[in-house]
Amino acid sequence: MNRHFHPWLAELRELGRARLRRAWRHRWETLFHLLAWSALAGVLVWGWTHVDGDRAGVVLHLLLQQAWLPVLLSAVLGWGAANGVGRALMSEWQEGWWNATPVAEAATSRTLRIMAFLGAVAMLAVLAGVLLALASVASHWRTWLVPALTCVAIGVPLGGLAAMLRSPRAFAAESRKPRARAVDKPLFALPMLEWRGLPHLAAWQRREALRVWRHGGRFWPFLGLGLIVPMGSAGWSLFGLLLFGLSLIWFGLALRAAQDVISRADALMRAEPLPFTSLCKATLRYPLWAWLVTCVLGSVGLLLQDARPLAAAFFAIGALLALGLQLVLSWRYRRAPWRARLRLAADASVLLVLLYLAGPLALVAYAAIVGRHFFLARKLP
Repeated sequence: MNRHFHPWLAELRELGRARLRRAWRHRWETLFHLLAWSALAGVLVWGWTHVDGDRAGVVLHLLLQQAWLPVLLSAVLGWGAANGVGRALMSEWQEGWWNATPVAEAATSRTLRIMAFLGAVAMLAVLAGVLLALASVASHWRTWLVPALTCVAIGVPLGGLAAMLRSPRAFAAESRKPRARAVDKPLFALPMLEWRGLPHLAAWQRREALRVWRHGGRFWPFLGLGLIVPMGSAGWSLFGLLLFGLSLIWFGLALRAAQDVISRADALMRAEPLPFTSLCKATLRYPLWAWLVTCVLGSVGLLLQDARPLAAAFFAIGALLALGLQLVLSWRYRRAPWRARLRLAADASVLLVLLYLAGPLALVAYAAIVGRHFFLARKLP
């Protein structure tokens, strides 16, 4: 890579070449993985064809009736994608070994703008793909597809352009924002969550979840919750819907924090012998506590919406199954957490399709998948 761009791009290119060479050396394994992912994609496409896209089309049609709101939402998504890429790159360049490398500010700025542009393009492609996928399973797509694509094509570039015009110093200032010391301090102690073999890991998980929650969580779940709240609703039903939605968002944040702490703890203590059983015992209690709190709050929210007690029981069982799959994947891919998130999406999609096709027999597949992940996690050195 020439001097006009950050040398990180050259490192990225060499890393891609190395991965291609490794895939070629293990071509039979690579072929098996390609066949497996192709089969998974076929199952998901088949399952998607049985989705009723007109329900989502009605929501999109009503959203398009609001002046400039779809364009504004698309601009926010474009800004978030481009700004997130730039902030992540500046954080890596400042906190990693690139910080000691002299790089011209102009080269850093050009590279940031290119990567922010690619982030906005990726968001545009994702939104367009989702709209086209919904149109493929909808009968009345002509009323909303073209206007929705137009709003996305206008809004995402506007938001991405606003992020691309930011200077490297602005991204650096965001990545170096000081954290308040008390923002992750719990209101009360829960010593029962600590395992004496590896103390403080549960507290670490809890503090990480509290830090993310008190900083506002993540934008996307709250945006989705706001979009599904019916207009003009009030009373206990609205309170129950908000309680149910917020409990689900908090549960997702707690599981994500538990996964991040498992990965960081493994990296921190990799130089010392860390038995797998001890790691499981130390990182299991806080997610179970989060599941219990979510079940109580979510069940109350469902009952306030006049749901049956059986619905609350199914909600608790579903949350427990999601917790088990998330944990075993976090333990197996503790050295590559991004793979755990990718595998979670794939396995959950397959299980939902099997649940739709075979009903309770999907529990057998769930037990087999979780058992296999746990067995492979134990074999990781």
